[in-house]
Amino acid sequence: MALTVAINVTGKCDYKEWVKTTGAIDIFLGRSAKPLEVAAAKATGAKVWTFLYGCNAEMWNKRAYDEWIAEHPSAKGESKPNTWEKGVMCPSDKYTWMFFAQAIKAKAIDEAEGVVVCFWDDYGLNCHCKRCRKNGFAGNFSKQLTAAVKCYEEALEPLGKKLLVRTWSSGAAHWLRDEWVTAPGNGGWSGSGEELWGPVIRLSSPKTIFQTKVYNADCQPNPPLNPILGLAKKLGRQEYAEWQITGQTVGHHVLPASVIKYTEKTMRAAKLAKVDGYMCYFGCYRNGSADLLKDDLNVHNVHAWSAFVHDRPYSAPPAFLATERAAAVAFAPLGLGASTESKFANTIERREDLLRYTNRQLTDEGKAALKPTKENIARVIAEKDQALEELTPYLSSLPAAQRERYDQLIAQLKVAKALDGALWRYRYLRYLMDMGDTDLEVYAAIQQDFNYIKAHAKELPEVVGSPINLIREIFEKSTYCKERIVGR
Repeated sequence: MALTVAINVTGKCDYKEWVKTTGAIDIFLGRSAKPLEVAAAKATGAKVWTFLYGCNAEMWNKRAYDEWIAEHPSAKGESKPNTWEKGVMCPSDKYTWMFFAQAIKAKAIDEAEGVVVCFWDDYGLNCHCKRCRKNGFAGNFSKQLTAAVKCYEEALEPLGKKLLVRTWSSGAAHWLRDEWVTAPGNGGWSGSGEELWGPVIRLSSPKTIFQTKVYNADCQPNPPLNPILGLAKKLGRQEYAEWQITGQTVGHHVLPASVIKYTEKTMRAAKLAKVDGYMCYFGCYRNGSADLLKDDLNVHNVHAWSAFVHDRPYSAPPAFLATERAAAVAFAPLGLGASTESKFANTIERREDLLRYTNRQLTDEGKAALKPTKENIARVIAEKDQALEELTPYLSSLPAAQRERYDQLIAQLKVAKALDGALWRYRYLRYLMDMGDTDLEVYAAIQQDFNYIKAHAKELPEVVGSPINLIREIFEKSTYCKERIVGR
């Protein structure tokens, strides 16, 4: 079977240059691709795939959904309260699948090789109506996915179009505001990926392709490997491995941020799994006109991924390689979760949700890292110091044009050191308060962190947002913890 190398690119994009650079023979278009983009991708000679995102039918086309439900009210689903994975349409109803079939056929344009589908983040098949509770659809994500994949297969088969299914759900189980994100298949309370996807793959058409992220979470810096990488291949289906080098978790490509070492490690895992294809979502979020191939720093991530796919070595400048640890710990302290938009959380509650967002927090190491102890305060500071120590020797030799961007990474790392240090100190004071105690030295250190961030926040790139709201809340709640014990 011929090796498939596929790409998806956001931001400014010259598809011919991307195909030339990566050796791609497939281009996966975004969910809102316009005819001109389709034509530009097709002109490269690569095979073009369209994209149907999520399975919340109301979000595909609200007007079409409303009209369909008005005509076929039995297709309307029932959601459990405070649940992220909605029951927008009822999988027990034939009119639901008629609507789904129409949706995927609309994506199966003449120019397309096939349609790529995913089911998260916008999930809409978790119906809990009386029928679904009786027949087992309610809360059974594997059964819901199996039915949806079958519907898509049957809709595309007469059109001669292929189906590619992304085996992906969002992060680990966590609260998002007032809704519980079940995130099926991501371990712990979410169940295993094999429990979720094994039945779907076994009951799928042999022609259906499955695409699995190489990492076992949403796109965090340096996340754990995905345990179901290679599962579809073992079950007799074609399987592609998926990467996301999007800039979302590494400073929107404003900051220099290598992911080369991690890409090399995960590429070895994909090769061992003998996957049939390699797919990467490249994205440049600096602004809508940015072109990652013209970024003299982060373009090394593109070249390295392509080289490793084709079993070639790649040597990046040592200064750029030294950013890998710095970028990871600046956004994901102690290997725990980070926002997938590389922005500071505005509240403690949201920051703590994010720390539990990656399934690494389910491991013994992750549980230990979240404990409110002085040892963990020291660890979260030490990891930043180590990254600074590794990066600093290269700064003096950098060209002036690059130095400003490296200085921004240093500033990000130093602010992250103060912010994460303050957060872990606050969590320690909160624990002590519950025990009827406090620690004035720890409180004084939080005051110092607050002062440092206020003085240096302006040095950060605008795209990562501001840490001021979070550090202010940390300081105010730390003050409350102290005063509950020792008064004002």
